[in-house]
Amino acid sequence: MRLGKPSRPLALSAAVVTVSVIGGVAFAASSAEATAPGAGHGKYGCTTIDLFERTDKHDANKPLPDPRNVPVGLQLTYFDSVYDPSGTTKVGDAAGVNSMVEKRASDGHIIQYVTQQYTFADGSLVASGSMDRSDVIGQKWVGTPVYGTAGRYLGLAGTWTWRLVDLTDPTAPAVVKFTLCGRM
Repeated sequence: MRLGKPSRPLALSAAVVTVSVIGGVAFAASSAEATAPGAGHGKYGCTTIDLFERTDKHDANKPLPDPRNVPVGLQLTYFDSVYDPSGTTKVGDAAGVNSMVEKRASDGHIIQYVTQQYTFADGSLVASGSMDRSDVIGQKWVGTPVYGTAGRYLGLAGTWTWRLVDLTDPTAPAVVKFTLCGRM
């Protein structure tokens, strides 16, 4: 039995997504990477990593309607390729579950709950949380907490933010940003 730092419990949806590790391409931060003072050399700090993401495959529990008008109860699983910020060099994979969980009474907006796992050659991350579907379709920045689960990201925590960039492209291209903090 190994004793050590306890893992962080994550609130995950009923579906579990497993992604295999990708070999060959290291996960590299973009030139826009910004590190807070004190990061590196065993210090605590934060770093921001910019990426680009496209959906390769998806499956839904019911016919997929217009993405601007989705019903409560729709569940979508998806498998994405993750690229450097230019969208040209693949650096990892992502898989997730997106569930439309409620229609908010105050404004009629659909609330979606997303659980997504990112896998890179040097580690993995899991993000999970709810967001307003109107903000997603409005191409606004949305986000949830993210936790490092393996490799160089283990023990890091922060925010996963993303924004759709084209509503007409079936690959749902998005810009993605991780802000990760902890022992770097």
